[in-house]
Amino acid sequence: MLGFFLALLKKINASFIATHDVARKAGSPSASAAANDAHLQRVEQMENAQLIREEAAELEAQQQAMVAELETRNEKAFSDEEMEAFDDLEARKEELFRQADSLERVQKLSKREDIFKAVKSKHITRKAGPSKKDADLALRSVLANGVESRFANLEEWREAGDKLNLRNGSSEFTIRMLSESDLIEKRQQSTTDAEGGYSISDGIVIGFEKALANYWNWGDIVTTHRTANHSPLTIVTNNDTSNEGAYLDELTAVSNTSMTFARTVLNAYKIASGVFPVSNELLEDNEINISSIVADGLAERLGRKLSREITNGDGASNHLRGFTNDTVTGVTADYTDGFAWDDLIDLFFSVDEAYRSNARWMMSSQTLAFICKLVDSYGRPMYMPFNDPLVGAPRLTLMGKEVIINDWLDSAIPGTPGLGDQVVYFGDFSKIHVRMVRDITTRVSNEKYFLEDAVAMISTLRADAKLLNAGTNPVKHLRLNTSSGAPSVND
Repeated sequence: MLGFFLALLKKINASFIATHDVARKAGSPSASAAANDAHLQRVEQMENAQLIREEAAELEAQQQAMVAELETRNEKAFSDEEMEAFDDLEARKEELFRQADSLERVQKLSKREDIFKAVKSKHITRKAGPSKKDADLALRSVLANGVESRFANLEEWREAGDKLNLRNGSSEFTIRMLSESDLIEKRQQSTTDAEGGYSISDGIVIGFEKALANYWNWGDIVTTHRTANHSPLTIVTNNDTSNEGAYLDELTAVSNTSMTFARTVLNAYKIASGVFPVSNELLEDNEINISSIVADGLAERLGRKLSREITNGDGASNHLRGFTNDTVTGVTADYTDGFAWDDLIDLFFSVDEAYRSNARWMMSSQTLAFICKLVDSYGRPMYMPFNDPLVGAPRLTLMGKEVIINDWLDSAIPGTPGLGDQVVYFGDFSKIHVRMVRDITTRVSNEKYFLEDAVAMISTLRADAKLLNAGTNPVKHLRLNTSSGAPSVND
């Protein structure tokens, strides 16, 4: 029985293969070939992948029948002829699966093409979004509020304002600062001049981000929280450094060791830019990018104030608390106006090793200049910045750790005593948490500078900052000697 089945299957396979070759070479099969190739014709007539897969399932059933016949004969392997027939079935089955997969892909591509055509059609008919120029003109419409009659270009400005959904006659608008995920995208967008997607706040936001980078670039060093509202933000810390595992004897109870938690609350204290005047002559000149001027002015003021407060804020009522208030002394120098190289080494190792892996140095420009002048007993410099091969400029590192310049810090100046001044900081500055509410409010008034023929702008933001210290002192400082009788480095 099996022999008859194999002979018939072999004959059909041979006819199937021969018809494929003839059809491929001649372009159309012969009448006898078409009669013997009913299987191929059925496949070609199938309109969906499911029918093709059902045909493949029939071939699978034939293979299973061959295996079952082999088992009834109590044999463990096919003969050469049987193996050839089995392989032919497998090849035809795989070909059907490939055809089904191909048909499904074509069907999916067809659906995608329909969707693409619909989206493309919608995109073509959609109006262009506001440009940088529109944002600049819209800002002028806000600044002209109350004195509209004197500006010939007012209608053009208002049309730009309509594109940005800016209410005519408005004397206030809100700038939404960037979220962490949007920050990189907006920085890149600020370097292009493509149409679409701009708002009245984009220029000021980008200017503000740049201003933050100008002051010890704290945005890339500390941990920043950009929140959508001004509700208090609670951060939980714990100090478990005094606890560790222990040996446990058989049938001995495990001792209970509790963890100590603490909470730090970041509020939202208001910081103002101060009044920023814009002359009406400047408004009248459409060729001047007023958005850039306003962005640089307001952002520079806010950025400067915020960076100072994160460093030295006194923490009084409604004030930020600067991190310099919460660091501990790692080393006290022997001098009132400077320190020795050994003091830097001692400060480095005074910080717990858990923080040193992510640690940085921080000091003012004058303090770094003092370090650069330190020499050994042979007059050779103790510190030399090396050139960064990637940028071809000196890279500020000290003992393998980056040096951050922060000119809000006290300085070590030989000949100028600074009793107890904290002049060098070392540690993990990511433990400084800065919270900023993303909304920056900008108001415009044409009354304050009425006699000067100018309008006034003022921006306010809300922020807070604290150094999180769970008791392990992630940042320490080097302080100058507190005694008036202590020597000077020049003695």
